[in-house]
Amino acid sequence: MAALPHAVRPEVAVRLEQTSFASLTPFLPAVLVEWKAIRIDRDFPSYRTRLAGRYEELTSFYRVAARDNECTIFWAA
Repeated sequence: MAALPHAVRPEVAVRLEQTSFASLTPFLPAVLVEWKAIRIDRDFPSYRTRLAGRYEELTSFYRVAARDNECTIFWAA
């Protein structure tokens, strides 16, 4: 497989760095309720806290991968 052009490799890392978790939180309740993951009245504050940490981990993962020119694959089912 041919290597991707340098400008393409860090695209996800750059977009994640530019998108704060706080800017995504308005969308979380609807998504989590649709997935039947939470009840907003009871669970949302704890989910928001847990997801914020996971988002930081994801951002860091892509930042390091882009820096090291590593391939990243994200699978969501």
